[in-house]
Order: sequence, then C-alpha cells, then structure tokens
Amino acid sequence: MELITTQHYGGNIFSFYSTKRKDIFMTINELATGFGYASKSGIEKLIQRNPHLLDKEYSSITSVPISISSTDDLGGARKQKIQLREVRVFSKLGIFEIGCLSRTKVAKAFRKWLYNYIEKLENALIHDIVAHTKSKDLQKMLHDAVYESPTYINKEDSSKAKVIMNINKLLIKTASQSRVKHKEDMTAEEIHKLEHLEHKTIALLNEGKCYQEIKLALSTD
Repeated sequence: MELITTQHYGGNIFSFYSTKRKDIFMTINELATGFGYASKSGIEKLIQRNPHLLDKEYSSITSVPISISSTDDLGGARKQKIQLREVRVFSKLGIFEIGCLSRTKVAKAFRKWLYNYIEKLENALIHDIVAHTKSKDLQKMLHDAVYESPTYINKEDSSKAKVIMNINKLLIKTASQSRVKHKEDMTAEEIHKLEHLEHKTIALLNEGKCYQEIKLALSTD
C-alpha cells in the first residue's frame, strides 16, 4: 500500500492510497473527518450496524505510510517523516457505501467531492501507467544524451554512468520536493513532473550543460 497523493478539502488534508497504482483506498480516520464524525468511532458504529463493511471488497486492515511531524532535539523547524501504521482502509466501493450510509450534515457534500475527485484520480493513474512506460523511453534518451553530450563524450564509461546516476537522483528529488528517493514511491503528480524534468534535462545535456548547470536550471523550474 502506497501513498499516491494528498488533497485539501474543507480545511483538511486527505490522503489517498493505492496498491500497484490501481485500486484507491482511504483510511477510516480520514473518512471519519471528511464525513463529519468526531472520531473514527463514528464509522465504527456504522460498521456495527452494517457488518458487511468488514467484507474484503469494502475494507481491510493493512499498514499504510503516514506522514508524521516532528521537531529536532533543539526544538527547531518541524520535519516530516513517514511511518508505517496499521489501520483499516476502505476501497472505492467501501468509501461510497459509507457515504450512502452517513447521515451527517456534511456527508452529501463530501460524498460528491469524493466521487468527482476519485474519478479524476483514476484517470490520472491511467495516465501514470503511460507515464511509467514513457519514462523507460526517456531513460534511454537520457542515457544517450549523457554519452553524446559535448561535456561528457570523452569521459570514461564509469564517469558517464556516475553522471546518469546523479542526474536521476536529482530528478527524483526535484520532482518529489525531496519527499522520496525512489521512483516507485512517487505519486502520479510527481511522475508527471519527473517526465517534464527528464525532457528538460535531455535538452540541457544536448546543449552541453554539465551536472552543476543542470542542477541550477532545475532549481528554478
């Protein structure tokens, strides 16, 4: 289960999770917030009255990455770190089932927002699969751009390989704003940003720009 994106609504931030970038899930805690319950116990009471919500097609218990805020030992700036926590998550079917069962004042509006946003997110995930495929082609183009760059063409292959590795690290760091270190952990939006940065980097390499010049150019993107 991976975090694929977060979205603001009604003054709160909601996280959306996925398995293999296909099915979409939300946690019981965030659904409780969105549907206007004081705590997750509001949804747990719904489950007691509607035990079918425990069926696998509606919900399950799993570990999800949760962003936790913390301060350093000197009480400095707050930092974000990811921790795995075991929690009940609901599938799209479970999310909308809860939306239909909820009778809070905000349930109807939140259900409508979820319906529209999840539809957009599903379309983004479809594009994301295409982006992953394109990314493989872009990696080949990036590899060739380094080897043929006026700056690196006369370097040893080991030096070129190191440049490619450093550029890829830089691209992932820039596209995710230092959130993750690996492409498979990136959200759909971050993958789209990465694709744009790969195209820009290839163009800069073709112009003969070195790693430091590329780093500076990407920092202002």
